[in-house]
Amino acid sequence: MIEDAYISYFESLASKHAKLAHGAGNRSFFLINNPHELTEFDNAIKNNPCQRVLLLDMPTGYLTDNGCGNYTQHSKIDFMVVGKASAEIQQVRADCFAIGMDLIAQIRFDQRKRCIVDEKQVYLQEESIQYDIIGPLNTSHYGYLFSFHFCAPFAWQVNSDSRLTAH
Repeated sequence: MIEDAYISYFESLASKHAKLAHGAGNRSFFLINNPHELTEFDNAIKNNPCQRVLLLDMPTGYLTDNGCGNYTQHSKIDFMVVGKASAEIQQVRADCFAIGMDLIAQIRFDQRKRCIVDEKQVYLQEESIQYDIIGPLNTSHYGYLFSFHFCAPFAWQVNSDSRLTAH
């Protein structure tokens, strides 16, 4: 997947989900460029009036050759849904888990319609979906981390200037 398409797709998921309602004055979607830099997390959730936020890590992955003409790109996707809690930590986690599952269900639906990335076939590897509890972040935010893989075909092409590129 191309980085811009990946980010745009997840931002649109946050915009469409009723409990996230990203956009129109609500900022509930944040891209985490460096998960080891905690100030990015702080900037995303500190002083944010939204009850729940979607934090998206940059994808990592690998390319494979299936021994024939099929080349595939496997992208590891990590996102977190977190919310602010005072005494109701379990309720916040349950709500964040439900939102995460809604997003994965939408991804499953979108893969069938080929609308994740520019009408290309992108497969959600359902057997690899994982989730873990997280928190506290910034002393008061709890939620879930979801991890899974996308698999998409690509092809090597030689350009007119004799350079090899992936498409």
